Formats: sequence, C-alpha cells, structure tokens
Amino acid sequence: MFAQRLRCVKCGRSFPLGTLFTCEECEGCLNVDYDYEKFASTVNKENIGKGRHLIERYQWFLPIEEPKKAVSLDEGNTPLIKCKWLESFLGLKKLYVKDEKRNSTSLGY
Repeated sequence: MFAQRLRCVKCGRSFPLGTLFTCEECEGCLNVDYDYEKFASTVNKENIGKGRHLIERYQWFLPIEEPKKAVSLDEGNTPLIKCKWLESFLGLKKLYVKDEKRNSTSLGY
C-alpha cells in the first residue's frame, strides 16, 4: 500500500488512514498522501489496471491495506457515451458523458 496518511485540503492537518471523510478541525475534505517514490519503483504499465473488479484494477491508488479482502459490488466499468448533438450545440470538438445509471451501486433514479 502506498497511502501514508490523510491530509486536509483546507487547513493541512494530517490524520492516520482510517474511516475519516472530513477534517475533525475545520470539516475540510481529506486527500490521501502517497509515497510516490515507492509507487514509481513498483507500479508500471504491466501491472496497473489489471483485474476484473474496480478495486483490483486500482488497488495501487486506494488506501486499502489488504485489497484481496476488499468487497466489490461490481461497481465501475460504466461506458462513456459520445454526445454529438451536444458537442455541436456547445461548439466542442469532443464530448462524452459517463453513464453511471448502469453502475451496480446506483439507486436507479
């Protein structure tokens, strides 16, 4: 695991990895700090993005100590859909939207 700690984007306070989602001091969002040197020496294009489940494919980026024990609901792998009409209307060269309604964890609204 390359995750080292959680850090508040608002006040900069650090927290140990765990179940916090917001800073206990200022309620700012928490980002994960990584050991990028260790990451660069371990992860490469041959071993990244492999695996059936989202957690397996992106385990390098997640603050999970034992990825094999993580539970997946088959989330992810939703398609990008090209929006030709909206591209033209907005004057964009390329526009895609992510269809999250197909996500297994979606509530279906």
